[in-house]
Amino acid sequence: MFRCPMSLVARTPDAGRHRHTGLSPLLMLATAPDDFGMSIEKTAALDTVRVFNKHVLNPLVLRLAGREHFYASAIRHTGRRSGKHYVTPVVATRVADGFIVPLPYGTHTDWLRNMGAQHGGSLQFHGETFAVTSPTVIDAATATAELPPSRRRILKRLGIQNFVHLNPAERDGAA
Repeated sequence: MFRCPMSLVARTPDAGRHRHTGLSPLLMLATAPDDFGMSIEKTAALDTVRVFNKHVLNPLVLRLAGREHFYASAIRHTGRRSGKHYVTPVVATRVADGFIVPLPYGTHTDWLRNMGAQHGGSLQFHGETFAVTSPTVIDAATATAELPPSRRRILKRLGIQNFVHLNPAERDGAA
């Protein structure tokens, strides 16, 4: 059996320490969990879906996103490094104190990192545009408690674990 040289190490969850695995590099790569706790095979499949959606499906959905009777909303955000303006389709749900958006690709999406760096952006939801601030990542239990039952069932079946809560910005003249 091929032994992994000491220079090839795997990260352990405890305080960023490294440990020698003794596995071959190919086996180590095939079975190593990534930052989200999924295997490489699962993240590769998810990345394929994400790239397809980004380049094929999203441009089509953006034509209707945010309109009054369409399921998708549009998040407008500014690039944290480039300063470019972007629009990303999301499925937002209105709740008592703002909006909840599922994060099917995890918490490391560009739009979420951009909104975090800029402390907000805007959301076009059912024909209205809202300035939103304070994007806060929440877990599935917290999010589903605020969602309608039909959304809860769908999101639970999809296995989405992370959500973001967006607060609408104070409007001028609001009490």
